[in-house]
Amino acid sequence: MDLSAPKQDSLPLTGRKLRSLRILSPDAIGKAADESATQVTRIGLTFLGTTAFCLLSLLSPDSALLGVGSEKTAVVNVPFAGPVSFFGFMLLGPTVLIVLRIYLQIYVEHSERLERLARSMSVARTPMLVPLQNPLIRGFSGLTFYLLLPLTMFAFAWKAAAFPASGSALLVVAAVVIASHLVLPLKKFSGRSKALLSSGAAIVVFAMLVGNGPVRRPFYLFRANLTGQYFSFEDFMGAQLNNANLSDTELFQANLSRAYLIGADLSRAKLGNANLSRAHVMQAKLNGTDLVLANLSGAFFGSANLNGADLRSAKLTGADLRGTDLTGADLGNAKLSRAHLGGANLSAAKHLTQEQLDETCGDADTKLPEGLTLKKTCTLEWFDD
Repeated sequence: MDLSAPKQDSLPLTGRKLRSLRILSPDAIGKAADESATQVTRIGLTFLGTTAFCLLSLLSPDSALLGVGSEKTAVVNVPFAGPVSFFGFMLLGPTVLIVLRIYLQIYVEHSERLERLARSMSVARTPMLVPLQNPLIRGFSGLTFYLLLPLTMFAFAWKAAAFPASGSALLVVAAVVIASHLVLPLKKFSGRSKALLSSGAAIVVFAMLVGNGPVRRPFYLFRANLTGQYFSFEDFMGAQLNNANLSDTELFQANLSRAYLIGADLSRAKLGNANLSRAHVMQAKLNGTDLVLANLSGAFFGSANLNGADLRSAKLTGADLRGTDLTGADLGNAKLSRAHLGGANLSAAKHLTQEQLDETCGDADTKLPEGLTLKKTCTLEWFDD
């Protein structure tokens, strides 16, 4: 018995596959190699086209994330899946790309095995171009195989970061994709080792998110038409909403702190118990707006229209109300300490008391209801603690 010959079970998986393939005739091997190369090209082009489609779709305005906008932006026809909402596309798109990339990698590795076998058997092949010998095509192929999916996953994570939970989840997935692509060219690592390294990268990123909080970016909704929509409890912190149309919109208990609402139309909007602290609301329309119990502390209302607004029990501590029109606004129990009323029109304000005004400042242009007066004149140091 020849003990020097390796047993079938002791051969590595790749060796066993090559050995079993050698049973085929040279012509069959050559034909299989050509067909496999063709399939790699077909799947690669499908992957490339789907990625391009996803990247172009991610250019849709942020209003699509909220299910608002034209049919072309609010609904996306995802390849292999059909029409889904834009938010659904944010979850389905990465899944389709990852599946295609795995499918492509399987065929690439199979094609490489056939090519090695064909060279070892000196198989006669049909004369054809060898595109990977071209530096430009080789570089483009490297981009497709090793950079395209990680970059696209980062694009998905950035887009989804308007919703911190979704953006953080996609960032963890992106970490797995990047780690797997980094170890992909390393042939000395087994599939199990590569899987462990990718899982380790995901664990590290997840731990960083737990320690530092979820990733987020503010919504960009400049000039967006959001009239009549329901956004109660939505998080718009720091959102860019300049000149947006939010009239008749339901924003109960929404977070609009530090949001930019310059020139926005918020007329008749429902903002009860909402958080607009440090928001920029200059020249905005808030006539007839429900702001009961809203937190407006430190907000900048310069020249805003608050005609007829309901501000009962609202917190306006340190708010800048210079030049605002508060005609007919209901200020019952509103907190006005350190509010700047220079040039504001409160001539027909409802339920405004002298006690409230004693905690504010104004100037000669401030208009007050009959019988009420301002005791403090605003200075540059007024907002200092």
